[in-house]
Amino acid sequence: MNFSTTQVKQKIKRKFGTLSKFARLVAMDRYELQKLFAATEKNMNEERQKRMVDLFELAERTKASATANELTPKLRKAIKTAIDLEYGGVEQFCKTNPEFNKFSVWQIVNGYRKNITPAIKKLINTLKI
Repeated sequence: MNFSTTQVKQKIKRKFGTLSKFARLVAMDRYELQKLFAATEKNMNEERQKRMVDLFELAERTKASATANELTPKLRKAIKTAIDLEYGGVEQFCKTNPEFNKFSVWQIVNGYRKNITPAIKKLINTLKI
């Protein structure tokens, strides 16, 4: 079974989003991975071809998961539900908890914030999620 560098790269990017995420999930140095892809098809020797096959199989076996600091849709929905049920919306929540900015909470609830920041951790702790 032979794979080109572009086939393996496309597989990884489709499943994991970036080469960096894939490298982190499989505990591989990102620069080592980039060096493997830097070789052109003409420079592909037998050893590199074997590495491409191994990488493709590793990408098949590895489960793509959200990073530890990524705000998942499930957590976002839990935050939105808690704010809506307990406080009646973002505006009421921010009136009750003045340390939170109404626009920031609105961004979190509506998916404009993608990573868990200290402010989002504070929001999660306040809502006891």
